[in-house]
This record gives sequence, structure tokens and C-alpha cells, in this order.
Amino acid sequence: MATNEGEVLEEVSYVQIENYLADKLNPKKNKTSKTILIDGFPNDTQLASFISKAGKPSFVIHLVFKTKDLLLKRYRIKNEIAEDGEADEETSAKINGFLATGESYLSKWNDLIG
Repeated sequence: MATNEGEVLEEVSYVQIENYLADKLNPKKNKTSKTILIDGFPNDTQLASFISKAGKPSFVIHLVFKTKDLLLKRYRIKNEIAEDGEADEETSAKINGFLATGESYLSKWNDLIG
């Protein structure tokens, strides 16, 4: 990260970030840092890789929309769509995809840390 004007930013790969965080979370190497907040992973492979390096978390919070109605309401608000009437086919398909992705992600987490 550049802190001074004119300083050149260094490109950092996902693997470098993963290794850095795993090292920081390793209780044998770092006795003071025990908590980290991660808001998801881009894919299941990266999730599995991180857990294999950093170890299983001691605490996980899953915030998942369980109902299509609630997700549809939030989608309409975000996209400034009128609240009355039925969702069109494209919107309904997107919402069903969001719900399926959330369930798949939660299932993968449970398999890895179960």
C-alpha cells in the first residue's frame, strides 16, 4: 500500500495475502492477533486453501437470506424498482441464483469446518 505521494504500489497476489493472513492467525507465531473478519471468498477453492493454511476458525457468523421475499424486497430497493407487482423472469432467476449460491457456500463452509 502506498502511503506517500508518488510511491509505487506493489501488486500482491491472492496467495501472498493468504499466506500473510495464515501467518498472522497462527498462534505459534503470533500470540496477540487472534481475530480476523473475512467477508466471503471468491470461490470454494480459495476458501478450502485458506482453511487448510490458517486452520479452522473458532467462531463463524453466517448472514444468509433465507427467503425469496426478503431478498426480492432488498433487490427492489437497491435497484429502485417499484414494490408492487410480480418480479420479472430475469429478476426472479437472479434471486434464485443468489439463494442457491448462499446455500452452496454455507454447505461448503460446514463441510470444511464441521
